[in-house]
Amino acid sequence: MTTKPSSIAFASLWRVRLPDRLMSQPTRLRSSRHAAFIKQGGRCYYCSLPMLPSNDEQEQVKVNASQHLCTRLRCTAEHLIARSEGGSDKLKNIVAAHAECNQRRHRMDTPLQPDRYRKLVQTQVANKCWHSQKALSVMSKLQACTLNTPH
Repeated sequence: MTTKPSSIAFASLWRVRLPDRLMSQPTRLRSSRHAAFIKQGGRCYYCSLPMLPSNDEQEQVKVNASQHLCTRLRCTAEHLIARSEGGSDKLKNIVAAHAECNQRRHRMDTPLQPDRYRKLVQTQVANKCWHSQKALSVMSKLQACTLNTPH
């Protein structure tokens, strides 16, 4: 039986944020990303594997990985409806995704809609051909660290 970490464990990985009405646009996006990370239990919207909450040295040391790999596995805000198509930075339009998963979607000649892309990624993950072995190893360490965080 797998133990799921609580939202409290994930919340402890983030700093406290200001109320939404006091935030600038970039800060509002960070707040939405943070809330999506917590809501999703620290897992990527697309591949459902653990994400690094930030790109700081402490996290890098904790999982014993290169800065480049940590950057690829960090949490980013993904707009379900792009801002260029009228989407907002509000929580209902934001999901948390690995930087790598997010960027791969947008590097496609014609990016798929988020739900179709998620199905594609989930299939690739099931076939063990989405993330590198190094990335999977880091995510395994990250999950172990999170499960051992006091609640």
